Order: sequence, then structure tokens, then C-alpha cells
Amino acid sequence: MNGPVWVTLWKAGGSAGEKARKLPPEWVIASIIGLVHLAVAGRYDVFRNELYFIVCGRHPDFGFVDQPPLVPLLAAATQFFGDNPWLLRLPAVLAAAGLVVLTASFARLLGGNTTSAWIAGLAVGIAPALIGLTTTTTTATFEPICWTAFAYLLSRAVVLEDRRALLWAGVVVGVAMEAKYGIVFWLVPLGIGVALTSARRVLAWPTLWLAVLIGGLIGLPSLIWQAVHGWPFLEVHANHLVTGANFTGTPIRFEIIQCLGMNIFLAPLWITGLVAGHDFTKKLEGDIEFYNQGTFQPSFNQPTLDVGLRYKIHTPIILLLMAGRGLGSTSPAEPRFIGYFGIQILLPPKSYKID
Repeated sequence: MNGPVWVTLWKAGGSAGEKARKLPPEWVIASIIGLVHLAVAGRYDVFRNELYFIVCGRHPDFGFVDQPPLVPLLAAATQFFGDNPWLLRLPAVLAAAGLVVLTASFARLLGGNTTSAWIAGLAVGIAPALIGLTTTTTTATFEPICWTAFAYLLSRAVVLEDRRALLWAGVVVGVAMEAKYGIVFWLVPLGIGVALTSARRVLAWPTLWLAVLIGGLIGLPSLIWQAVHGWPFLEVHANHLVTGANFTGTPIRFEIIQCLGMNIFLAPLWITGLVAGHDFTKKLEGDIEFYNQGTFQPSFNQPTLDVGLRYKIHTPIILLLMAGRGLGSTSPAEPRFIGYFGIQILLPPKSYKID
């Protein structure tokens, strides 16, 4: 032996502590958020929608009247050994923690430093709407992480020329389609953003169309089931439109709900971006540069993916406005800015240090 057991344990503990200190902050935040979710996951009984998904999942099929099959099958699988609300919510807990890390990674991809990354991750971790979605296991639970994952992989392909990322983006879309059809409302504005910017070059990549094929094949079984049964999903939602069941109110009321849902204290973070992404940044063109060692200088005049449609659809879209890059003025006398995917926060000069 190399020494007493306590010496070995002490060294091992010290090594583990050093490794823990080297963890990116967003992993620590994700762990804390995951533990909090786990601690309360079984404190209340099964939600009525969860009961519905469990019952559907116990009658396996390629689709159901008002939803794809993935969530019902997942819900039923968690109850295989008996009723257990804690296990039922475990997939939602993983989605909540994963979203923090994914958003922070998005911030780093777009040029953000460590501070940008953990702030972005924390923002999505404490947003009430996102907390609510990941409190129970429903078809909406996995929308934020799926939508963010697709946008991240698409951006990775555009920014880093990583064509393999498009293949994974296709997988994400296919899986998302088997969970909830709402991903279509995310693909449309992103597609418009790609077509209107220099990112349109990806349209000429064979990898993109292979990714489309992959996503289509994964999502196809549910669509075939819907077609065979006369598209009951569309019939259900057409009825919702007629009755106004999904009406969220006037545009002003909708915006207020979004402010509250994404955390009213963080609202300036993304509301500023809705303005800054257009007139504000255009006015500052030529006076702003990215803190990325000058590796590339994207034009602030480009609409990029920051299209107005994203704020007007629903909550999962807004969280992407919290991921971004650090920005700063070329002149020390000018204000500095921190960006989160097109969002700039005005700070006093020299009040923020970029790593």
C-alpha cells in the first residue's frame, strides 16, 4: 500500500474538489436546479394531463388523436413498476437541467465569455414559465430544450462550418416531431432567417438535405398515423380555434404574460434585444466589435435569425434571446455592452471586464 487509508481518501477528496472547482459555472447551476426539481418532484400527485399520457402510453401506437406518441410512451414507461410521480417527472428534471447547460453552450458558441454563459444558463433556469413546463411531464416539457438544441446545432453549422451538426439537428427535429408538432412553428421563422442572410449558403450543402431526410423519416410514422385516421389532430385544433380555447388575449396582454413568464426581473435582458436587434444596433454600426479576438466580424445590419416572429409565437422561442455574446465599444470612453443573442445591456464605461 502507498500509505494509510485516510491519506488515500484525503488525496482522492482533494482531487475531486479540484475537479469540481474546474467545472464550468453552468454545470453547477444545472446541478442545483436539477436537485431542486428532484426534491419537489414527488410532493404533489399526478397532474390530469400526465394521467392522460400514461393511459395513452399503455395502449402503444404510432400516434394518438391529439398528439404524437413519444411523451405518452415515455410517461407509461416510467410507471412500469407501479405508480410513482417522482419517476414520472424524472425526464422533466433532466430537460430542465439540460436546458441550462445547452443555453450556456449557445452563449459560448456566439462568442460569449464565461460570465455570459452562466448568466444565460441561470436566466433559463429561473424563468417561471420554463420552471412550470418542467415541473410535470407533458408534451410541452421538451419543447424548450428541443427548440434550443435545433437552433444551437443550426448556428453551430453556420458559425463553425460544422456540417455534421446539421445531421444532429435533423435528429432533434425528428424526435421533437414525435413529442409535439409545435416544432414546425420554430422551423418556419428560422428558415426565413437563414434565407434572408449569408447563412443561406447552407442551403447548398448536401448535408442539410440529408438532415431534412433524417428528420422526416423519424417524424414520419406519427404523420402517417394521422393521415390514415383522417388527421384528427387538425380537427381537434380547428375546434380550439373556433371556440377560442387557445386565445391568449390582446397583443399587449400577451407581452405582459411573456414578461412575467420569463421572469419579470430579467425582462430588460431580452426586451432590450427586441429593440437593439434593429434600430439600436444599426445606429451603432461601425462603433461596436466582438470580443472574440477579431476572428470574425458579423454585420449588425443583417437580420440573421433575430426575426420578429420569435417573440410572437410562444415561450420556448424567447429563451433563445438570453443566449449570446459579449460586446464592447471600440473606444474606452464609450459605453460597453453585453449581448445575449442580439440583446445588449447598456453598462457604464469600464464597469464590466471581458475575460
